[in-house]
Amino acid sequence: MKNLWALALGLILLTGCGGGIGNNGGEEAVTSVYEEAARQFALDIIEERYAACIEVFTADMKTALPEEALKNAWIATAKDAGSFTGIEKTEVKQQAGYDTITVYCAFENMGITIMPSYDAAGEVAGLYFNYYQPLAAALELPEGLEEIAVTVGKGSDWELDGKLTRRTDAPAKAAVVLVHGSGSTDMDETIYQNKPFRDIAWGLAAQGVDVLRYDKRTYTYGNTLIAAGIEKLTVSEETIDDAIAAARLLQDKGYERIYLAGHSLGGMLAFRIDQESGGMFAGLVLLAGSPRTLTDIVIDQNAAVMAAMTDQEQIAETEAIVAEEQAKLARLESMSAEEVLTDAAWLADTVFGMPAYYVKDLSRVDTAALARDYDKPVLVLQGGKDFQVYPDKDYVLWQECLADNPEAEFVLYDNLNHLFMPVEGETTGTLQDYVMARTVAPEVINDIASFVLKQ
Repeated sequence: MKNLWALALGLILLTGCGGGIGNNGGEEAVTSVYEEAARQFALDIIEERYAACIEVFTADMKTALPEEALKNAWIATAKDAGSFTGIEKTEVKQQAGYDTITVYCAFENMGITIMPSYDAAGEVAGLYFNYYQPLAAALELPEGLEEIAVTVGKGSDWELDGKLTRRTDAPAKAAVVLVHGSGSTDMDETIYQNKPFRDIAWGLAAQGVDVLRYDKRTYTYGNTLIAAGIEKLTVSEETIDDAIAAARLLQDKGYERIYLAGHSLGGMLAFRIDQESGGMFAGLVLLAGSPRTLTDIVIDQNAAVMAAMTDQEQIAETEAIVAEEQAKLARLESMSAEEVLTDAAWLADTVFGMPAYYVKDLSRVDTAALARDYDKPVLVLQGGKDFQVYPDKDYVLWQECLADNPEAEFVLYDNLNHLFMPVEGETTGTLQDYVMARTVAPEVINDIASFVLKQ
C-alpha cells in the first residue's frame, strides 16, 4: 500500500503516488503572485541550487528539511528521470491561507511535479514531490467514448473534481465507482507515468460499463486538512464519505446498478463503505485489497525489506525501528479511541508513520467479519507479482472469508503487479518497479466488465 501521509505541511517531503495533471472542472484557472517564484524554485532544485531553496523556507521548514535532507530527497525522486526537458505548466490551489503551486517538470523518462506551498509572507511552508505523465506521452481518449466533468460532494465543504466516462452511442444501466488506495492521489491514481484508474475507466466504458473516478480528498484539500488537524483524520474523511457521495451522484443520474471497485486500501474498505452507505452498491470488486489490518501489512512489508538487506548494521537499525513501532502498536491496541483522542501525546504520535488516531480508528472495524456476512456479488482480483499485498496471504484470506458467499469470484493473475500491470524482467520489490509506463492488463478489465454486466 502506498504512503498515506504525504501531507504534513512544513514537515514532510515525500515522493507520493498521486499527482496527474489537474482538472479544474471547467472553472476559470486560479492564479497566484507566487507562480514565477515557484518556477524558479523548481529550477533551483533541478539544477541543484539547494541553498537557494532553503533561503525561501520558513523557519520551521529550515529545521524540518535542512539542505542535505532536501538534496537527498530530490536525488531519490529524480534518479530515474533522465535529462530535464522543460517546465510544461503550473497550476495553483489556494487553501487555508496557502498558495500551493504545482510546477509540471518534464524529463526524458517521466514527469515530476514540484509543489511548494507559500504562506502569506511569501515563504515556502511546505513541499511535495510527485510524478505525472508528461503531455507529450499522454494517451488520447479512445474514439466512441466521452468524459463528462462532474463534482463529487457538490454543495459540501469537500467538493471534488471527477470524470464520468461513458460511451457516446448508448447509455449504460450499470456504473462503477473507483475508490483509491492509500496516498494523496488524483482521479487517475497516477504513479510515475502509470494511470491505472484511467485505464480501467476507459476499458470498462468501451464495454458498456460507465465509470466515475474523482480526485481524492487528501489530494485536493491537503492544506485544509492539515489546518483542521491532520492528527484527527480517519478513513471516513479520507475515503469513505467521498465514495458514498460518488455513489449518490450516480443514483441521481439514474443508474440502476452501482458497483464499487476499490484498489488496495479502497478494497480493504469496500465492505465498510457499502455498509455505511446503507447498501447503495450492487456488488464489490476488490483489486489487491486485504481483510487484514493495514498495520499487519506494513509489518510484512518491513520484514520483506529487511530480508532483502545485506548490511548487518542497517538490518539491526531497521529491526530496532520496527520493534519500537510494534511496541507502540501493542500499547495503542490496549487503549480506546476516546483515550487516544483525549491524550495529547498519543494524538501527536505516529505508528508506522501514520497518526495514532488514524490507526486506532481503522482497526475498530473487522473487515474479515464484514466479508463473512456479505451476501452480494464480490469479485476478488489479485496480482501474483504484487509485493505490497500478498497473493499467498491476503488473497487466500479473502477466499476463506467469502467461502460461504455463492456469488464470490476469485481471479489470480500470475504475472501482474499491484497496479495490475504486467511485470517484465527483474523486479526490485519497491516503487521503482512502477517507473516504466505500462497499462492495466486487458484481462483485468474484461473480468470486471463481465462481472458487472452479468448481474
